[in-house]
Amino acid sequence: MRRLYVLLLALCSGLTAGAQTVISVPPGSTLNDVITADSNRIYELTRGAIYFVNSPIAHQGFTLHLRAAGNEQFARPLIVSDPPSADVEINALFEARGNLILEGLHLTQRSTLGVVFERMIRARANDIRITVDDCLMDDSGQTVFRLDNANTKIYVRNSVASRLGEPSNPDNGRFIDDRGNLVDSIVLENNLFYNITSRLIRDGGGEINYFKFNQNTVDNVGQRCMAIGPVGTLEVTNNIFANGAFLGRQFSLDPAEQDDRAVLDPDTTALGISNWLISHNNFFRTPALVEATPFTQVDMDTIEQVPNFSVEAELAVAARGTEATIINDVLNFANPAPQPLAWIMAHHSEMDAPAWDHSGIDVDAVLSTVGDGSILRYSTYHDYGYAQGAGSYRAGTEGQPLGANLPDFEFSTRTRDLFVAANILYYPNPVADRLFVRHLNGTDISRIVIYDLMGRPLQVVHNVNNDRHELDLAHLPSGTYLLSLVDSRGGVSARQVVKQ
Repeated sequence: MRRLYVLLLALCSGLTAGAQTVISVPPGSTLNDVITADSNRIYELTRGAIYFVNSPIAHQGFTLHLRAAGNEQFARPLIVSDPPSADVEINALFEARGNLILEGLHLTQRSTLGVVFERMIRARANDIRITVDDCLMDDSGQTVFRLDNANTKIYVRNSVASRLGEPSNPDNGRFIDDRGNLVDSIVLENNLFYNITSRLIRDGGGEINYFKFNQNTVDNVGQRCMAIGPVGTLEVTNNIFANGAFLGRQFSLDPAEQDDRAVLDPDTTALGISNWLISHNNFFRTPALVEATPFTQVDMDTIEQVPNFSVEAELAVAARGTEATIINDVLNFANPAPQPLAWIMAHHSEMDAPAWDHSGIDVDAVLSTVGDGSILRYSTYHDYGYAQGAGSYRAGTEGQPLGANLPDFEFSTRTRDLFVAANILYYPNPVADRLFVRHLNGTDISRIVIYDLMGRPLQVVHNVNNDRHELDLAHLPSGTYLLSLVDSRGGVSARQVVKQ
């Protein structure tokens, strides 16, 4: 049996919190095997650990709530797609047909096989609410949110989203895709968005009733940045837009080919622009990026930088008299993502664009063991802090700095109680009572033996016949032991385990 079904003892050990039961999900679990239709549960995932999804997690008629737990010095628990075979596509991590709450998690659609699947969260029912707080989202081939039904409410706060879309196919990368459906509310506050091939918001023609974009930092968005579409009430305040729509737009003598892109591009509705507020924002492009943009592209059309505002947005700024609050303050960020200069040149020369450049942040050694170990993964993000002397630092509506402030995203990656050796995950080590082991490439474990330091076997587990197992070590006294594991292919792995 390749994947573990529900660990009944773990589920039965949940703690009741009011009317809800808290379920501690063991590291290495496949979430599809754990999540049930019980609406009164909160699923806690351990920081520093890895969790798997082997098909979209679908829930209906109840609120699904997942949150991080454990030592806050460890990285957010990673949720990664784990297809059962190379010909299976997992087109979403979550297919929500009920309310969804995600807190303190790391979502990625770069699968255990290295394939980047298209979506993270699909809204598949009308009138649902999706709340994401304090999460890291990276590597999605198309979008984080795809809204397939009407009247969705989306709230994302204190989070980071990056590497959305592949530079070789810039039409696809976006944060929210409304697919032409009516949207009740989108509220995005105190988030960092960077390295997105196409746009944050993809308008398919559906009207957004309420859109709030406040205190966010945006960097390196390729095509359009904020193509919001028809929107009733709009608030865009206290944000930094760096290098929005950096691929520019073409100027053609043929009106049919004339590009109308803008960094901020909302459309009017029956309400007009009377309910729009656009104020206290910084829009800028780095000089190196502008210099890298050729005057003409390979078809000889002229390339020009994209204006910050569409005509409608300009009218709204003028109507509110907020022109003086819109600044163009070129910032030197502490450690931003590398600028996509090579991509700009390749795009306008109709050549293949290079992949996203991850340099500037450290590879996470533990997360990179997922799969065959050839896929580099990251649990940190680039630093978009800037100097207190910058004009943006006191340019907010209350005199505060513009852009996202995410101090809670800092954590140490040097010391963890999760170890990987020979592609075997051991958690935790040191261990108090229960030790979890998992063969990360899916190979079944045949036998596990615990020895003392004299080489005497103290505990033997035969016929595991699964790629993971949980050992009860509560009966052992404190000390150091040797764990030996034999898999179904005859491979042997051994390491020391410290019992507290």
